[in-house]
Amino acid sequence: MIEPGSTSESGFTFIGETVLHEGYVISVAQGEFETPEGDRITRDIVHHPGAVAVVAIDGDEVILVRQYRAALHIDLLEIPAGKRDVAGEAPELTAARVMSVPPSISPVLGQLDIAAALDVAMISAIASILFVN
Repeated sequence: MIEPGSTSESGFTFIGETVLHEGYVISVAQGEFETPEGDRITRDIVHHPGAVAVVAIDGDEVILVRQYRAALHIDLLEIPAGKRDVAGEAPELTAARVMSVPPSISPVLGQLDIAAALDVAMISAIASILFVN
C-alpha cells in the first residue's frame, strides 16, 4: 500500500485513494496524485496480492499445467503460477507451494533450483517469474 504524502523518484506525490470495488482477489481504487509541476491527476489503480509464475524445466521440456480460466471460460496450457496470498511469504516459497500442488509436477519441488528471478510490475501488482531447472 502506498503511504499518502509519499513522493516517487520522478516527483509524483500520492495524495490518497478511494476504493471503488472490493473483490475476491483484487480491489479497484481511484488514486489522486500531484505531478512534479503541481497539477492534480486521478488514476485507476488495481490492487492485487502479486503472483509467481514458474518456468519449470525437466530435461528438454518445459512443464505446463492445464488451468481453467473463468474470464475466458476455457482451459489453458500455462506455466505453473499462483497468487502471493500468504502474508510475508518469499516468492521462492510461493513458487515451491505452487509446484507442490499438482501431483504430476511435485517431484520437481525437490529440485527447485532458481536459475533466475524477474519481478514484473503489473499495474500495482508484482509478479515474480522464477526460472528453475
